[in-house]
Amino acid sequence: MRVNKAVICILVAMVAVTPCILDVSSTEPSPLGTLITAALDP
Repeated sequence: MRVNKAVICILVAMVAVTPCILDVSSTEPSPLGTLITAALDP
């Protein structure tokens, strides 16, 4: 199965930007934001 590289790039970009969006849109910590932040920070 071939996956378009552009799709992968978009998904990676979305995952990278999501914590910033969650920080701006919600003042209270969200489980999803915490998970993504924990996953991105070693």
